[in-house]
Amino acid sequence: MSSSYLNTKALAELTGVAASTWSKRRLTGDTPPYRKVGRRVLYLRSDVEAWLDGCARQSTSDA
Repeated sequence: MSSSYLNTKALAELTGVAASTWSKRRLTGDTPPYRKVGRRVLYLRSDVEAWLDGCARQSTSDA
């Protein structure tokens, strides 16, 4: 598999957010886009980076 894909554990290590939290967030759609390959969940690194860029805020009052 290409290193351009991250599994949930690698996403957790990258973001500092627990893998179990990412699993729960997938239920509400509050995650970067992902792919299901059998039982595996894979995130394209460029999708994760774009999603994180979209989370940027200037102020704590930003919604």
